[in-house]
Amino acid sequence: MIHFVPDSESQELKAPYAEAIARLAGLRQALNLVEGMAGVDPSPPAIASEARKHILGLQANLWTEHVRTEPRAEWMTFPRAAAVAELAWSPPERIDFADFRRRLEASLRWYDAVDLHYATTEFAPSAGASAAGDRDRSLKSQQLQLCSDRLTLSLEDDAPVRGDRAVFLIDIMNPCWLWPAADLEHGATLTARVGQVPFNFQIGKDVEKIVLRPPATADGELEVRLDGCDGERIASLPLGPAVTDPAVTTLPAVALAPRPGRHDLCFTFTSRAIDPMWAIDSLALEATR
Repeated sequence: MIHFVPDSESQELKAPYAEAIARLAGLRQALNLVEGMAGVDPSPPAIASEARKHILGLQANLWTEHVRTEPRAEWMTFPRAAAVAELAWSPPERIDFADFRRRLEASLRWYDAVDLHYATTEFAPSAGASAAGDRDRSLKSQQLQLCSDRLTLSLEDDAPVRGDRAVFLIDIMNPCWLWPAADLEHGATLTARVGQVPFNFQIGKDVEKIVLRPPATADGELEVRLDGCDGERIASLPLGPAVTDPAVTTLPAVALAPRPGRHDLCFTFTSRAIDPMWAIDSLALEATR
């Protein structure tokens, strides 16, 4: 979360930040948050010069109620903290992401020297929409598109007790993912890896806004719909095999029938209750040959 801290609640300060706040909200889903932040101006030109004295600074928060370990907290914080400092301490005309990346190399060497577990995903190419159309492809939840961004979180699984855990990107108000432009020309085999986490989010009456899709079986399903989340249901993967597994489960693969062209695929879960909350870890499409 990025938090602008003016020392006044006046509209002359609040209104100009609307665009910057909207941009930052869109960045919550991004793998490459550092690069995205380079285009955010913490002191928008729309703020009158006499009002700029009220700007106290730029603040970044890390909420740790769902961060299990110190290494995970470090991964969530760095090198994003460096990007926040770059925004806060640099005049807008001096912010240059390419130059920032060059200078960041010295910080990365320091991170390595002190064994800091920083996020390397900030420097990996996104495999989002541009790659999602490939006929044989496996995508993590972070590489899929979310259907909405109402309350998006990057959640660590609560199992196994020891060892690495999956991390799910999910909008807890609307657990729904999109695979854009999937190639179904010759049909495909879909494999899904899913996990479940306890719904222990204190969101008050907003919990009533979460829509539960009615299940066809006792344990629920992962449903796949064509060209939108209200489109034709083309597959349903029963969650029964995953119910007793606290970690990530690979559901039995299903065949998707051939359809001409490329299509957006929507993935949602059915359930009778919000707890536990189901999440996608990864999806794989293998073209039928």
